[in-house]
Amino acid sequence: MEPEPVTELEPLSVVWSVRESTFAEALTVARSCATAHSHPLPPTTAVWDGFPIGTWTKNQQVAARRTL
Repeated sequence: MEPEPVTELEPLSVVWSVRESTFAEALTVARSCATAHSHPLPPTTAVWDGFPIGTWTKNQQVAARRTL
């Protein structure tokens, strides 16, 4: 896409990447949960603000291990 249309669409909060948008949302929820509980390791069954943060956190741990 040309730079001009992109600039015009930015104020509309257009989602350019669903994956990045979902990750950013999950990260915000994870930070909120970690702040409230003083640690970043929720149980796998944990749900925070309607988001399955426990499952997401576990999946992130598994993905991180695969990159080692």
